[in-house]
Amino acid sequence: MKEMLRNIPNRNRTSNYEILAEEARARFSSMDMDEIRQRTGIEPVNGAFCIGLLGHDYSVSTADGAVTRENGASAGHIVSMILYDLLGYSEEGACPSGEYTQVQNLARVVSTVKYAGQGMHDRNAQGMDGKDEQLKAACEKLGGTPWGKGDVSYMIPLTGDLKFVFSFWNSDDEFPASASVLFDKNSLQYMHYETLWYCLGHIFSRIKEEMEKTE
Repeated sequence: MKEMLRNIPNRNRTSNYEILAEEARARFSSMDMDEIRQRTGIEPVNGAFCIGLLGHDYSVSTADGAVTRENGASAGHIVSMILYDLLGYSEEGACPSGEYTQVQNLARVVSTVKYAGQGMHDRNAQGMDGKDEQLKAACEKLGGTPWGKGDVSYMIPLTGDLKFVFSFWNSDDEFPASASVLFDKNSLQYMHYETLWYCLGHIFSRIKEEMEKTE
């Protein structure tokens, strides 16, 4: 994600995402929509591709790439960029492996950062500490099923058959609260590596959104 932002003018981060999303929309709009249909197997309905992401359904216009939620609201820059990748980049016949790993392990270039993204995990875990019931309810609202180790751990659909594993551990006398997100090892068949980081942020955002509904 940092690589994608490196050459962006020095504006605030929200504006940077807006610029990237607009560039992605323009690229998507210039693509062969029939090729996308054949490759993904998604048939346009009323001039839009319909695709689900983390419990919400979205429409992506074949005319101009505009992305809207099922309620007609704008999808936002992050979600739009993820959907453009899922439609425009995913490989024909993409298939989940059923095996899961940390996102940095999927990089084609070895990172010098040992725990890339750990700060994001730590910040989000703090707000989940001691809220097991709300967290479980949120994961189940997103279609998750209990899986793996942790005080709370679920396998959750990201889009279609592609899933990820979310695990959370409460703080104790020795360790702070911690969270982990593991992606399917074939995730790069569906989207670019940088887009997985957008997904990581969106995952925490959606979980927190659903948690707030139970409080």
